Amino acid sequence: MQRTLLILALLLPALPAAATVTAPTGSLTLAVAGVAQNFQNAGNSVFCVIKNPASATEQGITTAEAVWVNLTGTAVAAAGGASISLEPDEAQTVGWTGGAAISWVAATAGHKIEGYCEGINQ
Repeated sequence: MQRTLLILALLLPALPAAATVTAPTGSLTLAVAGVAQNFQNAGNSVFCVIKNPASATEQGITTAEAVWVNLTGTAVAAAGGASISLEPDEAQTVGWTGGAAISWVAATAGHKIEGYCEGINQ
């Protein structure tokens, strides 16, 4: 019995340490209108939640607008591609990213988004 347990213990992958909730490593305020930037930089696999605030005031701009998010490449403000539109007060949950960057874009410079990421300390 002890030999079986020892073999099983050696075959099991090491469990990661506790998860840590952090701010994303990218930016939450759009620097240049129409130019995508990272919400989460490439690196460790993380779970993230990205939210487009409900009002223009919360977004930091004059008129509330949508943002576009891309989970595997550069975000583009256009339907039909890999980018996802988030209307005001909508959020997107991103499963484990596999280390890929998450980018976002909006039409107005100064647009603010909200969110967090949860990574595994290894």
